[in-house]
Amino acid sequence: MKILTSHQRWRVLESVPGLAASSAEWRKRLGPEYDAVKSLLIPTRKLASSVPCPVVPGCGCAHAVIIHSPDDIVGACQCAPRRCETIKLTRADVVVYEVNRSALGFAIATALESKPEEMVIRDLPMTSLIGVYSPRADFHFPLYLTIQIDADDFRHVADALLARNDKPFILLAPTHDLCKPECVELLEGVDSCFLALSDVILWASDGKFAPKYPVKEILSEFLHGVLPCPEDEYVFRKQGKTWLTVYDGVSKNLIDSSGMAYIAHLLKNPGQEFTAATLRAIVAGEDEAPIPGSARERLDAQALKEYKERLADIDEQKTEAKGNNDLARLGALDEERELLLIEVGLATGLDGRTRHAADDSERARQAASIAIHRAYKSIKKENPALWHHLSNCLNIGMFLSYSPEHQPIWKT
Repeated sequence: MKILTSHQRWRVLESVPGLAASSAEWRKRLGPEYDAVKSLLIPTRKLASSVPCPVVPGCGCAHAVIIHSPDDIVGACQCAPRRCETIKLTRADVVVYEVNRSALGFAIATALESKPEEMVIRDLPMTSLIGVYSPRADFHFPLYLTIQIDADDFRHVADALLARNDKPFILLAPTHDLCKPECVELLEGVDSCFLALSDVILWASDGKFAPKYPVKEILSEFLHGVLPCPEDEYVFRKQGKTWLTVYDGVSKNLIDSSGMAYIAHLLKNPGQEFTAATLRAIVAGEDEAPIPGSARERLDAQALKEYKERLADIDEQKTEAKGNNDLARLGALDEERELLLIEVGLATGLDGRTRHAADDSERARQAASIAIHRAYKSIKKENPALWHHLSNCLNIGMFLSYSPEHQPIWKT
């Protein structure tokens, strides 16, 4: 019988629905490697509804398990016409064994030099947090393991994890067969990564796991995107849904917000002054800033309608975030809602009618100030030294600027 390679052993996990089957089914799929994998299999209280044909070469069909009594169990050939005799089975033959996902996750996390942690993601089948990889102090990246048998199910898991993670993470699966290129691009777009265990972990014939290469080499591309270089003393850079900040030897990932984007642009252009309207337009990617009080600066009817629809959507997402106790997401939604209300206020009067000629420079300044001070609050909590520097060197008035006495070289 052909001996399975490490890759084939991993692939078997993506061929057994629910990672549960009879011992005969596991033996058929694993062949001589069954003993190496057996340590990960645990019996359940369930009984299999079928077993593989035991005859060699046999008909190849799955024989239906028929239980007449605890001591009278048989496997009946399902071929028409019947090609094999009915076989006698014992209860041990039909007990369902499933992969011990806790033990599997622990072994994988340990092999990847990560701190094992276990948390089943209950609304994502066959998906769990198995550990946290910490290449440096203050940098902690979750390791998620998902084992699917369908590419669409895999994509659903990836999309769900992307939606609920504000920071970069590592997604693991037995092979790369179900992770399509567009899924890899989505993960990389937010500085997360996908690893196929068959590519990076050797599943030895004795059942032990070991990395095929040094772990830092396996994760080198991922780490290059999420860690500052040792020589980078000052970093304020967007990565995925967070901002990587480095100041005074302290590295932190902070939650994304419009205020963080404003600060980053000011750090990138020391000594330059910007009006709030200009700064907001630049961060939004507009070609030029609108003239305060002009018709172009205010929202047209369609844009105003879209803003109000987004406000309603935010209220629904806040309800969901409260239900999930997702405080980070809730804070980001509150900030976006407040800023949208300010934007609507820029375009409408007290009676809700569209403005036509009022000068909104002061309201634009207020919006920028609120956004930056909300960012300050997050920065102060995580890196007081950075907050102290910014609060002393950022000018937030009618004109906004970054004017430090000694100019650090920021990487943004």
